[in-house]
Amino acid sequence: VALMEGMAMAKTMFGEAPTKPDHENVPSAVFSQPPIGTCGLTEAEAATKYGSVDVYITKFKPMKHTMPTGRGEQEKILMKMIVVSEGFEGAGKV
Repeated sequence: VALMEGMAMAKTMFGEAPTKPDHENVPSAVFSQPPIGTCGLTEAEAATKYGSVDVYITKFKPMKHTMPTGRGEQEKILMKMIVVSEGFEGAGKV
């Protein structure tokens, strides 16, 4: 993010035209318990923007908890991936 913002500032100050950094797909994280991270559009935003979307959800145990630490059964990850299902070349292929 800092590199993108620096490039936008340099183009604005020394380039031909004012440039704003694009923060649309910058990932974010909340260091809570459980930790939360997001990147890209929400399911509702993707459906509004692209129309047809497919949602894939999976749960798994992180590799760092496969060793016997005593917390392996407590630590799980939920991953939700939203993909455009129609209208783009390669849409619907995961």
